[in-house]
Amino acid sequence: DPPLTTSIELTVSNAELSNVSVEQTGALTYNGQPQTAEVAAKATAVDGQTVAFTYSDTQDGNYSEAVPAFTEAGTHTVFFKASAPNHNDVIGSFTVIIEKQTVTEPTIVSKTYTGANLTAEVSDTDLYTVKTNDGGTATGNYHVVLVLKDSVNYKWSTTEDAEVTLTFT
Repeated sequence: DPPLTTSIELTVSNAELSNVSVEQTGALTYNGQPQTAEVAAKATAVDGQTVAFTYSDTQDGNYSEAVPAFTEAGTHTVFFKASAPNHNDVIGSFTVIIEKQTVTEPTIVSKTYTGANLTAEVSDTDLYTVKTNDGGTATGNYHVVLVLKDSVNYKWSTTEDAEVTLTFT
């Protein structure tokens, strides 16, 4: 009898990456310039193979080794791709947060009654305008309202609102 031969086809599939995560480390604060977040990127591959991470500011965009830079304060989405030989790629996203820069309210100095209309000694700056500074002729408290020129990237030290009301006497 002739020997019996048989043929077996074996398909080896790619492995899955596990424990994939990317997150921003450290804080960024608006400074008017493009900023790139430092990130911690982790993933586990079979046999300890190296996992490469690439990044894009759009899911279907061009991915590169550099995390995209952002200028404006706010929450920005970054897409990542984790890749290792003989593994399926993992695509995901994480957020980069750029905090608003804090503007300290000016100190309003009190004035002594003179009978004349008295207003606060405060002027417009590069960061805010004086909306209200009517003052008055009688003793008492008067309000000064200041408005941030760029409330997307700046905030007052005492409120998240674009306007702040200060009092002088």
